[in-house]
Amino acid sequence: MDPATSYTARLLAGGVDAPGRKVTEEATEVLMAAKDDAVAPPESRAATRDALTGEVADLLYHTLVLLRERDLPPAAVIARLRERHKG
Repeated sequence: MDPATSYTARLLAGGVDAPGRKVTEEATEVLMAAKDDAVAPPESRAATRDALTGEVADLLYHTLVLLRERDLPPAAVIARLRERHKG
């Protein structure tokens, strides 16, 4: 991937801080979108759900980039969740 043309490559080239900052930013945006959805009238719910879905997608994407930057496979996170579920 070329950092000149790839957003993901630019994030990875920025070390842990670049995707880490985006994870923090996106987490805040997820919270804000969830709060908007919580108070939305029924006629606005489709729009707020769409916004929340987009923000969660952005959070997941940036979290996956952060995992890649740290050379940690997503499967390790899934395994940890499975371990917690057993307990």
